[in-house]
Amino acid sequence: GGDGSGGGDGDDIVIPAYDTDRYLCVVCVSCSDIDPSLRVSEPWYTPGAADDEESWARGLTPTLFWSNRDRILFDDGDDDNDCSGSGRTDGETDRIINILVQQARKDDEEWYQHSGGGRVSNNDAQDGTYGGSYYSSIIGKSGMSIGTRQSGRPPACWDDFDAILNVTAMEYEELASGEGVPDDKAYLCCPVAEGKKDKYELENWLAVAVVFVITNLVRERRVLIHCAQGMDRSVAVAMAVSALFCNLDEGSDLALQPWCTDRHTSIDEEVS
Repeated sequence: GGDGSGGGDGDDIVIPAYDTDRYLCVVCVSCSDIDPSLRVSEPWYTPGAADDEESWARGLTPTLFWSNRDRILFDDGDDDNDCSGSGRTDGETDRIINILVQQARKDDEEWYQHSGGGRVSNNDAQDGTYGGSYYSSIIGKSGMSIGTRQSGRPPACWDDFDAILNVTAMEYEELASGEGVPDDKAYLCCPVAEGKKDKYELENWLAVAVVFVITNLVRERRVLIHCAQGMDRSVAVAMAVSALFCNLDEGSDLALQPWCTDRHTSIDEEVS
């Protein structure tokens, strides 16, 4: 090995000597801006250098990048897309990335979320071969299921569920317009952003979501609660419903408290 040097903002960057037979040199590159006021000692302190990739990657996943590497970095011969790597502005590169990300989400949101690690192919997912239960998990005997966005894809979702709560800011067009919701089914969207992108919306929508779920559960309807990956927002709603209305005794299957169904029966009798 040997020493190397480079330039950056007038400072020399020195790579120390190392045994190339025993060690591999790893160079970490950060996309964050440097704040000179935070410089205490070498090296520079760079805020956000190790996380928040969703903020600076423009939605580009590793799988999406490598499968479109030439289009993003080099000339792919398509004049319409202007994908020449040399002389291209940052704005043009960003435009290409935006197109790729939007197309991937449109073609198959589940594939996009899991970077190609989904259980079915894009074609199978789009033609409705798999129903909603394939992408969801039933919670005990509560009548609730938690799933990914794919579990709420119409029209196959209605084969397995009577009511669907969508806790994301993304909606299938058929459901958003109401045209894809059968007369005997129920659908509600609570537009909550994913993870730390959301500040207050989950809290604001939680009461509405809980009322929608319990109203359908007491009528013995199969309820799906889904977000993008079935791991955060949908879980929060299911936990709230469970804590308020379900039997939490150890060793027993999670199910609605008897007073929930009894109260619903008595109300129906009073109305009739």
